[in-house]
Amino acid sequence: MDEDAKEALEYYQSRRFDDQRTWYARRSDEFDRAQRQAGFCSAVFLVLSAFAAALGTADIGGQRRGWAIAAAVAAALSAAIASYAATYQFDTLARTYNRAVDALGLLAPDLPGLDGAEGDVGEYVGRAETILLGEVERWGKSTDGVGTQEIDSGAVTATSPVGVDSPASSTDGADELTSPAAPSEGQESGGPESSG
Repeated sequence: MDEDAKEALEYYQSRRFDDQRTWYARRSDEFDRAQRQAGFCSAVFLVLSAFAAALGTADIGGQRRGWAIAAAVAAALSAAIASYAATYQFDTLARTYNRAVDALGLLAPDLPGLDGAEGDVGEYVGRAETILLGEVERWGKSTDGVGTQEIDSGAVTATSPVGVDSPASSTDGADELTSPAAPSEGQESGGPESSG
C-alpha cells in the first residue's frame, strides 16, 4: 500500500469509521439502559398498585377509599411509563444501533481481505458508507412513515445490509420519496408556479 492510501485509510478509520461506531455503541447502551429503567419503574408501580389494592380490600386503617386511590394512581403511573417506553421504542432503537455496530465491525480494516491495495481501500470505504447511509435511511423511513426507498449517491446505492426487521419494515407499500430536485407528478420542472 502506498503512503497516501495508508494515510487516507487511517484518517478515514479514525475520523469517520471508529467515531461513528463508538457513537452507535454508546447510543445502543443508552437505549438499552432506558428500556431496563422503564421496565423496572413500571414493574415497581404495578407492584405498589397491587399492594395498595390488597390493603384497601383488607380495609387497613379504615381508609379503603384512600387505598383505592393509591392503587389507581400507581397503576396509572405504571401504564404511563410503559406507554412512554413503547412510544419511544427504546428496545427497537437499541437493536438498530447494535446492528449498525455489528455491521461496521465486519468491515474493520485489519480483517482478512483488505490487503491494502488501492481498490480494496475504495471498496472498504464504499461498503462502510453504504452501511452508514442505510442506517440513516432506516431512521428517515421510521420517522416519516415512508416505504422502501434507495438513496442513490452517485455510484453507491445504499440499501440496508444491517437487518431486515428494521423499524421501518412495517411501512411496506407506502409512497416513495421524491427528490426535491426532481419534479413529482403534476409539477413542471420550471420551478414553483406563479399565482398570477
